[in-house]
Amino acid sequence: NSALLTDLVFNYETDPRFNFATRCMLKIAGTYNRRSAVSRLLRLYLEDRAAVRRSIEEIADWDFVRLIVSHGQPLETQGSHALRRAYAFLSPKSIDRHISRRSTHHISARTPSGRPMQK
Repeated sequence: NSALLTDLVFNYETDPRFNFATRCMLKIAGTYNRRSAVSRLLRLYLEDRAAVRRSIEEIADWDFVRLIVSHGQPLETQGSHALRRAYAFLSPKSIDRHISRRSTHHISARTPSGRPMQK
């Protein structure tokens, strides 16, 4: 069984065909040479991390082995394990740390042009 998760997970392992610019962009995104990674941009815009964690756990409980992604090569084995590993940063302890940081420092989501995001 397979799961198609498009932008939720990237899978860019080292590829000699990547040119310098591509390697730089993937490194900035935090997805270069990483098996099952979540981009920094997606991490930045996650509002309700606890809800995302619950959703990821629900998806990972589906009966799938193969994980098909839009960015990089499909993961042919251990797809649900790879999904959990990619979103391990959403563990309950890290969510608690994130919430306490947000309560002491006002952080608001912004568009690429710097304007506040509409809810």
